[in-house]
Amino acid sequence: MGNKIIAVFKMNAKEILLNMSMLTSVLLPVLMTLMFRQIDMVEGQTVPFIIINVIVGITFASALGAIVMGLLAEENEYGTMDHMLTSKKEMAANMMGKALLLFVITFVILGINLIIIGYTEMLTFGGIPSLLLIWLFFFFISAGFGMLSNSVASSSLFIMIILFVFAMAPYIELLIDDRTNMLRQFFELTPVYQVKFIEEGAVAVPHLILTVWLIVSFIFFLAIFSRKAKPL
Repeated sequence: MGNKIIAVFKMNAKEILLNMSMLTSVLLPVLMTLMFRQIDMVEGQTVPFIIINVIVGITFASALGAIVMGLLAEENEYGTMDHMLTSKKEMAANMMGKALLLFVITFVILGINLIIIGYTEMLTFGGIPSLLLIWLFFFFISAGFGMLSNSVASSSLFIMIILFVFAMAPYIELLIDDRTNMLRQFFELTPVYQVKFIEEGAVAVPHLILTVWLIVSFIFFLAIFSRKAKPL
Protein backbone atom coordinates (compact mmCIF):
# COMPACT_ATOMS: atom_id res chain seq x y z
CA MET A 1 0.00 0.00 0.00
CA GLY A 2 2.77 2.42 0.99
CA ASN A 3 4.77 1.68 -2.17
CA LYS A 4 1.67 2.22 -4.31
CA ILE A 5 1.00 5.61 -2.66
CA ILE A 6 4.60 6.70 -3.33
CA ALA A 7 4.31 5.45 -6.93
CA VAL A 8 1.14 7.52 -7.46
CA PHE A 9 2.87 10.52 -5.83
CA LYS A 10 5.82 10.30 -8.24
CA MET A 11 3.71 9.58 -11.32
CA ASN A 12 1.37 12.51 -10.69
CA ALA A 13 4.28 14.84 -9.85
CA LYS A 14 5.83 13.97 -13.21
CA GLU A 15 2.48 14.53 -14.96
CA ILE A 16 2.12 18.00 -13.41
CA LEU A 17 5.66 18.99 -14.43
CA LEU A 18 5.17 17.82 -18.03
CA ASN A 19 1.61 19.12 -18.48
CA MET A 20 1.75 22.84 -19.24
CA SER A 21 -1.89 23.37 -18.24
CA MET A 22 -1.41 21.80 -14.81
CA LEU A 23 1.94 23.49 -14.24
CA THR A 24 0.28 26.82 -15.05
CA SER A 25 -2.45 26.08 -12.50
CA VAL A 26 0.23 25.54 -9.85
CA LEU A 27 2.12 28.74 -10.70
CA LEU A 28 -0.90 30.99 -11.40
CA PRO A 29 -1.56 31.90 -7.72
CA VAL A 30 2.07 33.01 -7.30
CA LEU A 31 1.93 35.15 -10.44
CA MET A 32 -1.32 36.76 -9.28
CA THR A 33 0.14 37.42 -5.83
CA LEU A 34 3.19 39.10 -7.37
CA MET A 35 0.87 41.23 -9.51
CA PHE A 36 -1.24 42.33 -6.52
CA ARG A 37 1.90 43.02 -4.50
CA GLN A 38 3.45 45.09 -7.29
CA ILE A 39 0.30 47.20 -7.64
CA ASP A 40 0.24 47.98 -3.92
CA MET A 41 3.97 48.78 -3.86
CA VAL A 42 3.47 51.29 -6.68
CA GLU A 43 0.56 52.88 -4.82
CA GLY A 44 2.48 52.79 -1.53
CA GLN A 45 -0.23 50.85 0.29
CA THR A 46 -0.41 47.59 2.19
CA VAL A 47 -2.34 44.74 0.61
CA PRO A 48 -5.98 44.89 1.84
CA PHE A 49 -7.22 41.76 3.61
CA ILE A 50 -9.89 41.09 0.99
CA ILE A 51 -7.07 40.55 -1.54
CA ILE A 52 -5.22 38.28 0.89
CA ASN A 53 -8.42 36.31 1.38
CA VAL A 54 -8.95 35.93 -2.36
CA ILE A 55 -5.32 34.87 -2.85
CA VAL A 56 -5.88 32.10 -0.29
CA GLY A 57 -9.00 31.00 -2.18
CA ILE A 58 -7.33 31.08 -5.59
CA THR A 59 -4.39 29.07 -4.24
CA PHE A 60 -6.71 26.30 -3.07
CA ALA A 61 -8.83 26.42 -6.23
CA SER A 62 -5.93 26.50 -8.70
CA ALA A 63 -3.01 24.64 -7.06
CA LEU A 64 -5.32 22.02 -5.53
CA GLY A 65 -8.78 21.98 -7.14
CA ALA A 66 -7.81 22.39 -10.80
CA ILE A 67 -4.99 19.85 -10.47
CA VAL A 68 -6.96 17.06 -8.79
CA MET A 69 -9.80 17.58 -11.29
CA GLY A 70 -7.37 17.43 -14.19
CA LEU A 71 -5.65 14.27 -12.93
CA LEU A 72 -8.91 12.41 -12.29
CA ALA A 73 -10.43 13.63 -15.57
CA GLU A 74 -7.41 12.21 -17.42
CA GLU A 75 -7.87 8.87 -15.68
CA ASN A 76 -11.53 8.91 -16.74
CA GLU A 77 -10.60 9.82 -20.31
CA TYR A 78 -8.03 7.03 -20.68
CA GLY A 79 -10.08 4.38 -18.85
CA THR A 80 -7.71 3.82 -15.91
CA MET A 81 -10.37 5.05 -13.47
CA ASP A 82 -12.63 2.07 -14.24
CA HIS A 83 -9.84 -0.33 -13.32
CA MET A 84 -9.16 1.43 -10.01
CA LEU A 85 -12.86 1.53 -9.08
CA THR A 86 -12.93 -2.28 -9.06
CA SER A 87 -10.37 -2.37 -6.24
CA LYS A 88 -10.85 -0.38 -3.03
CA LYS A 89 -7.12 -0.67 -2.26
CA GLU A 90 -6.16 0.65 -5.70
CA MET A 91 -8.57 3.57 -5.39
CA ALA A 92 -7.50 4.36 -1.82
CA ALA A 93 -3.82 4.33 -2.79
CA ASN A 94 -4.56 6.51 -5.83
CA MET A 95 -6.45 9.12 -3.80
CA MET A 96 -3.93 9.09 -0.93
CA GLY A 97 -1.01 9.52 -3.34
CA LYS A 98 -2.74 12.49 -4.95
CA ALA A 99 -3.70 13.95 -1.58
CA LEU A 100 -0.13 13.72 -0.28
CA LEU A 101 1.32 15.37 -3.39
CA LEU A 102 -1.28 18.14 -3.52
CA PHE A 103 -1.03 18.80 0.21
CA VAL A 104 2.68 19.56 -0.26
CA ILE A 105 2.12 21.63 -3.40
CA THR A 106 -0.80 23.64 -1.98
CA PHE A 107 0.85 24.64 1.28
CA VAL A 108 4.21 25.39 -0.35
CA ILE A 109 2.47 27.71 -2.83
CA LEU A 110 0.31 29.21 -0.08
CA GLY A 111 3.38 29.81 2.09
CA ILE A 112 5.19 31.51 -0.80
CA ASN A 113 2.16 33.72 -1.49
CA LEU A 114 1.77 34.78 2.14
CA ILE A 115 5.48 35.59 2.37
CA ILE A 116 5.27 37.70 -0.81
CA ILE A 117 2.40 39.78 0.57
CA GLY A 118 3.91 39.87 4.06
CA TYR A 119 1.10 38.12 5.91
CA THR A 120 2.56 34.97 7.46
CA GLU A 121 0.34 35.26 10.57
CA MET A 122 -2.13 32.97 8.81
CA LEU A 123 0.37 30.12 9.03
CA THR A 124 0.53 30.24 12.83
CA PHE A 125 -0.93 27.65 15.19
CA GLY A 126 -4.25 29.52 15.31
CA GLY A 127 -4.67 29.69 11.53
CA ILE A 128 -3.57 26.19 10.52
CA PRO A 129 -6.75 24.30 11.60
CA SER A 130 -8.99 26.45 9.40
CA LEU A 131 -6.61 26.10 6.45
CA LEU A 132 -6.59 22.32 6.86
CA LEU A 133 -10.40 22.23 6.86
CA ILE A 134 -10.48 24.40 3.73
CA TRP A 135 -7.89 22.15 2.07
CA LEU A 136 -10.00 19.05 2.79
CA PHE A 137 -13.12 20.76 1.48
CA PHE A 138 -11.46 21.73 -1.80
CA PHE A 139 -9.88 18.29 -2.17
CA PHE A 140 -13.12 16.32 -1.77
CA ILE A 141 -15.35 18.60 -3.82
CA SER A 142 -12.75 18.85 -6.60
CA ALA A 143 -12.21 15.08 -6.56
CA GLY A 144 -15.96 14.60 -6.93
CA PHE A 145 -16.11 16.98 -9.89
CA GLY A 146 -13.01 15.33 -11.36
CA MET A 147 -14.67 11.91 -11.27
CA LEU A 148 -17.69 13.41 -13.06
CA SER A 149 -15.49 14.76 -15.88
CA ASN A 150 -15.01 12.50 -18.90
CA SER A 151 -12.10 14.58 -20.19
CA VAL A 152 -9.76 17.36 -19.09
CA ALA A 153 -11.65 19.79 -21.33
CA SER A 154 -14.99 18.97 -19.69
CA SER A 155 -13.54 19.67 -16.24
CA SER A 156 -13.13 23.35 -17.17
CA LEU A 157 -16.75 24.13 -16.26
CA PHE A 158 -16.32 22.63 -12.80
CA ILE A 159 -13.08 24.57 -12.32
CA MET A 160 -14.98 27.80 -13.05
CA ILE A 161 -17.62 26.86 -10.46
CA ILE A 162 -14.94 26.22 -7.84
CA LEU A 163 -13.13 29.44 -8.74
CA PHE A 164 -16.03 31.89 -8.85
CA VAL A 165 -18.38 30.40 -6.24
CA PHE A 166 -15.84 29.41 -3.60
CA ALA A 167 -12.34 30.82 -4.23
CA MET A 168 -13.36 34.39 -5.06
CA ALA A 169 -16.29 34.60 -2.63
CA PRO A 170 -14.76 37.54 -0.63
CA TYR A 171 -15.18 39.79 -3.69
CA ILE A 172 -18.93 39.80 -2.97
CA GLU A 173 -18.18 42.68 -0.57
CA LEU A 174 -17.24 44.85 -3.53
CA LEU A 175 -20.31 43.86 -5.53
CA ILE A 176 -23.04 44.00 -2.88
CA ASP A 177 -22.87 46.49 0.00
CA ASP A 178 -26.12 45.38 1.63
CA ARG A 179 -25.26 42.70 4.21
CA THR A 180 -28.92 41.66 4.38
CA ASN A 181 -28.85 40.63 0.72
CA MET A 182 -29.45 36.86 0.45
CA LEU A 183 -26.76 36.34 -2.16
CA ARG A 184 -24.18 38.10 -0.01
CA GLN A 185 -25.29 36.11 3.04
CA PHE A 186 -24.73 32.89 1.11
CA PHE A 187 -21.22 33.89 0.06
CA GLU A 188 -20.42 34.90 3.65
CA LEU A 189 -21.08 31.27 4.59
CA THR A 190 -18.61 29.84 2.05
CA PRO A 191 -15.35 28.26 3.32
CA VAL A 192 -12.80 30.85 2.14
CA TYR A 193 -14.88 33.70 3.58
CA GLN A 194 -14.52 32.16 7.05
CA VAL A 195 -10.84 33.14 7.04
CA LYS A 196 -11.93 36.76 7.39
CA PHE A 197 -14.11 36.03 10.43
CA ILE A 198 -11.33 33.99 12.05
CA GLU A 199 -8.87 36.83 11.50
CA GLU A 200 -11.41 39.18 13.13
CA GLY A 201 -11.40 37.01 16.27
CA ALA A 202 -14.31 34.61 15.79
CA VAL A 203 -13.40 30.96 16.37
CA ALA A 204 -16.28 28.58 17.09
CA VAL A 205 -18.80 29.58 14.40
CA PRO A 206 -16.35 29.80 11.45
CA HIS A 207 -14.82 26.42 12.34
CA LEU A 208 -18.29 24.91 12.69
CA ILE A 209 -19.24 26.26 9.25
CA LEU A 210 -16.00 24.87 7.79
CA THR A 211 -16.71 21.47 9.35
CA VAL A 212 -20.21 21.44 7.81
CA TRP A 213 -18.77 22.28 4.38
CA LEU A 214 -16.20 19.50 4.80
CA ILE A 215 -18.93 16.97 5.62
CA VAL A 216 -21.00 18.13 2.62
CA SER A 217 -17.99 17.85 0.27
CA PHE A 218 -17.11 14.38 1.61
CA ILE A 219 -20.70 13.16 1.15
CA PHE A 220 -20.65 14.60 -2.39
CA PHE A 221 -17.41 12.75 -3.14
CA LEU A 222 -18.76 9.46 -1.75
CA ALA A 223 -21.98 9.85 -3.76
CA ILE A 224 -20.03 10.36 -7.01
CA PHE A 225 -17.70 7.48 -6.15
CA SER A 226 -20.66 5.14 -5.49
CA ARG A 227 -22.35 6.24 -8.70
CA LYS A 228 -19.20 5.54 -10.74
CA ALA A 229 -18.52 2.20 -9.03
CA LYS A 230 -22.09 0.82 -9.23
CA PRO A 231 -22.12 -0.05 -12.97
CA LEU A 232 -18.82 -1.95 -12.72
